[in-house]
Amino acid sequence: MKRLGGTDALFLSLETPSWHQHIAGLTVLEPGPNGLTFEDVVQKISDRIGYCPKFTWKLKEAPLGFDRPMWIDDPD
Repeated sequence: MKRLGGTDALFLSLETPSWHQHIAGLTVLEPGPNGLTFEDVVQKISDRIGYCPKFTWKLKEAPLGFDRPMWIDDPD
């Protein structure tokens, strides 16, 4: 469990359904000569996800909102 930093908690509190405070990225992959498939990409990510634990965390609100939200491990 790791608490959100003050800046991250601020941006999270400012986010609304019509005003997003997050960013996203897009990667376009082409099959190429090796015949890369979607299943191949999913398998590669599954094999390597343990090297970057942040990708296995999810956000959990503090009880009764008394503190900043925290990151917890998500088994899924």
